[in-house]
Amino acid sequence: MASLTVPPSRKGIERKSHILDTALRIIGRDGLSRLSMRSLATEAGTPLGALGYYFSGKDELIREAFEAHLDRELRRVAQTAEAIETADSAEDMARHLAAFVVEGLTSPDYNLVAEYEFIVESSRRPGLARSSRAWQLSFRGQLENTFARLGAFDPAGDAVLMMAVLAGIEIDRLARRPDASAIAEIHAVLSRVTTLLHSSWAVAPPA
Repeated sequence: MASLTVPPSRKGIERKSHILDTALRIIGRDGLSRLSMRSLATEAGTPLGALGYYFSGKDELIREAFEAHLDRELRRVAQTAEAIETADSAEDMARHLAAFVVEGLTSPDYNLVAEYEFIVESSRRPGLARSSRAWQLSFRGQLENTFARLGAFDPAGDAVLMMAVLAGIEIDRLARRPDASAIAEIHAVLSRVTTLLHSSWAVAPPA
């Protein structure tokens, strides 16, 4: 007789989510190399042996933590893309994009730092590389579709450009939480970029 797979309980799902959140916090705060099953169990308030119920080992834990983070980021991207589509000016677009960047940089759990830890580690782990690539394509696709609906003549190129600008701002500010002056600077940079993009959409491309 075939064995039946018992679906996880709501309590089990919540406990696993808590463990993944704790892993992300440790990675963002201390670095991926400082994450161990023992340190995770201690900080999550979970018996060390119980972690084996949710993860076969550290590699699976790291992969699932990365994917959990990317799922949340894609929801943020989708919300920002929706807001951009309803923006009535380039300045309004810049405001939504700046809010997206600042929210990531000011996360109390250092999730953005964890994200870049994962991206660097993906150069060494094929499993993480696949997740990272899928995330990049999804992010680019969201922006590309949004720019296309707004009338961009090269939505794919504009999406790549915007992703490069956003990543550059994030990396430049990753080591320090942005203060009011830095936030104003982020907005100014994105205002310039969105103004240039917006103006190019109003000009017919060369034949």
